[in-house]
Amino acid sequence: MSKEREVITIPNFRFHRGTLEESLKTKVEVENVKSLHEMVCSQLQDYSISESALIIEFYGYDHRLGKELYSVKIYGIGIVGFLDSEFISEEYEVI
Repeated sequence: MSKEREVITIPNFRFHRGTLEESLKTKVEVENVKSLHEMVCSQLQDYSISESALIIEFYGYDHRLGKELYSVKIYGIGIVGFLDSEFISEEYEVI
């Protein structure tokens, strides 16, 4: 008998700062794009940012952390932070 089960990857987000150490102090889990948008808006209160203005792109492999990184950009502003994975939801069979 097969059952489907959902696996969700919850990435960590950190704001772009002057050093890696400073940036890692801002690390928090974000469950979805909406919570990421809220986090960014809470820090950038001088800007009016729509959720659709967030751009998430593969950035590269960070050897210091041993992880792939995804940049979080705001259209017209630039990189504001990084995710350590994509927002992924997968289904698989359990036997």
